[in-house]
Amino acid sequence: MGMKKVFFFYIAFCIYNLNLSAQDAMKNLSESMILVRLQTNEKLIAHHIKQGNKKLAQIEQEKQKRKNQEIINAFESDWQLCPVYFFYSNHSQEIIDKNFNNVFKKNERLKLNNQEKEQLKDNFLIVYFGPTQGKLKFNALVVANSRMKQLTKPSPRFVRTYKGLGFFQRKVKKIINILERKIHWHYSK
Repeated sequence: MGMKKVFFFYIAFCIYNLNLSAQDAMKNLSESMILVRLQTNEKLIAHHIKQGNKKLAQIEQEKQKRKNQEIINAFESDWQLCPVYFFYSNHSQEIIDKNFNNVFKKNERLKLNNQEKEQLKDNFLIVYFGPTQGKLKFNALVVANSRMKQLTKPSPRFVRTYKGLGFFQRKVKKIINILERKIHWHYSK
């Protein structure tokens, strides 16, 4: 067997294992954890500052802070399946590398203790609001594995937000409730 074939099978095996561990985390969600990635909009804010518009940068920062708090509050009040923790998008690579020092509960001051960090190692899924992965992109609450790759069928992989569609646009609480119902339905079959 040539080196190319061996390499191809190795890559395919790794991808398959990542998907299996994500599927296992989804099946055992009551024993797993959800990490919610919150946006920082650092690039947009930095752009406004670079343009000399500190007031617009501050407005954008406050707007993002309110959105993030709405997401935190909705998960804290409505999510029942498993523990939920949060991190900011600028720490995404740390999460992929299994460094959980910047993961928090409810607010940034409530960091995880060492036992909680240890429980997270290979036992979590990531959810975030943003575009879906793949050819057809739309805004959704996306469910991803620990490498931030969207889950594949048949697992619940996203809930559409209908962002930008006026009165069709879903509220954060409703999106979270839909995801929870999808997961319940999928694994109760």
